[in-house]
Amino acid sequence: LLWLALHLLRDIGTEKIETSVLAAFALAFTAYTFVFSGIMTSGPFENWRMSPRLAEAARQAVNVQGCARYSAATVGFNEPSLVFLTGTDLLMTGGEEAARFVQGGPCRVAFVDARGEAAFKAALAPTTNIVLASRVQGLNLNVRRKLDMGVYALKAPTP
Repeated sequence: LLWLALHLLRDIGTEKIETSVLAAFALAFTAYTFVFSGIMTSGPFENWRMSPRLAEAARQAVNVQGCARYSAATVGFNEPSLVFLTGTDLLMTGGEEAARFVQGGPCRVAFVDARGEAAFKAALAPTTNIVLASRVQGLNLNVRRKLDMGVYALKAPTP
């Protein structure tokens, strides 16, 4: 990328405009591919990838129940990417409604931000089998704040 950028800067004004535009396009395409397929999908940028990590946590939580598919509700994290990864029936709601949703049947998961957990837990029935399956922490870039999401699902059946 650096080599291509230096040659582009050196050749601007001395080459035909078509050559400079083509080189700029090649630089932009290469940079885009490098950044979004390499850097942004691993390492220190993992915290930015909340939706894929939540979807994976949900799959793990319902796997123990033997569910091939699941439904999900989310409280405090309403990203379009989460809809694409969990299903178009994703319920974006508050803590009380998410508690009712996840208690409504098997193969259901609730993603609850730490700010909504008090209302969520208060709305759970006293004899509920809903447990915290995992926690996913990261950053929500759209609203520029840290997230601490609890992933709640039915307790794993005992053998």
